[in-house]
Amino acid sequence: MATTEVAHLLDLWDRCICPYCGTHVREGARVVSGDAREGGFCSIRCHSTYYTFELAARADWSATESSQHA
Repeated sequence: MATTEVAHLLDLWDRCICPYCGTHVREGARVVSGDAREGGFCSIRCHSTYYTFELAARADWSATESSQHA
């Protein structure tokens, strides 16, 4: 078993498995951020669900930053 999340995501990438739902992902059909260390997902839904808290934190930070500069 992988010892870190990055190692786990890279292992699943090599095996073409979605980190969220566990389905097989065809080569070239992955939904990715552009960095294999962040995983390769079978759909945008799996990607966004896996990173829900991170994406929400980014959106909150972005809203706070833009309101401070307005």
